Amino acid sequence: MNTAVYIGAGLDLIPLVLFRHKISTFIYVDSQPLTEFANSPLCPEFARPDFLERINYKMARFGFSKISSSSNLDIFVDDKDSVKVYYYTNQRFPHSIDNSLVKAIINASILICCGHAPHIQILSMMKAGPKTFIGDNKTCYICDDEEGDVLIQKIHKDPNIFSVYLRFAIPDEYEYWDDDEIITDIKNFKVTEYLTLENLYNSRNH
Repeated sequence: MNTAVYIGAGLDLIPLVLFRHKISTFIYVDSQPLTEFANSPLCPEFARPDFLERINYKMARFGFSKISSSSNLDIFVDDKDSVKVYYYTNQRFPHSIDNSLVKAIINASILICCGHAPHIQILSMMKAGPKTFIGDNKTCYICDDEEGDVLIQKIHKDPNIFSVYLRFAIPDEYEYWDDDEIITDIKNFKVTEYLTLENLYNSRNH
């Protein structure tokens, strides 16, 4: 494992803690603070002006120091494990994103897909060759022609898109949306490997 991409990452730092010993580079992407809803028309009600402050606060609490900041990109590093996080903000994926993000995603062979599924275009943007899917036990990876996401449907129909499917289990008591929530044993969250997304989803309660 080397580079992972996480579209709509928000404040979810669990993957950083769980996989920091296996993944050296994380590409985090979100449409905030510009808007919380990337696919909706821009309006003041959807803006989240405190998002950057919250990211900086939570990164610091999890041991990541900011080493660089520029327009729409903050770079964090964990010196202990030599892990870098490139956090791209104000990215309305996939229709309004920076060229630097496009170039970064080309290096990613790992897709973190938690909370919601990104646009199916992410598959063609990632690195060619074997890919790894990382999900959790809280996300609905359902394959339904009427309700299912296009990306999820595609993966269900062709599980060979990814060579490995990993699922980590978040305890019910962990309030991952809370900026102040830090559980020291995140690194001990159970991670299970599967051959298909269907198996990953069906085993979410185990």
